[in-house]
Amino acid sequence: MDKSKIDELAANIAKEIVVAKMSSSTVLPNAEGGNFVAAFYAAIFDGVSKTLLASSMNNGDLIQK
Repeated sequence: MDKSKIDELAANIAKEIVVAKMSSSTVLPNAEGGNFVAAFYAAIFDGVSKTLLASSMNNGDLIQK
């Protein structure tokens, strides 16, 4: 799986997690709330991306950058 596919999949997974979390959250729709959601999304995306990349490498897939 190439890096762009991993990033695309990680973005979709992160989006689903953030949407699920925010639907049961009290984050306000203001600058502070937006910054919180952005940081939360970035952390989820990074973790999912690293996990997918490691999994892909462990499975012998070639990663193309």
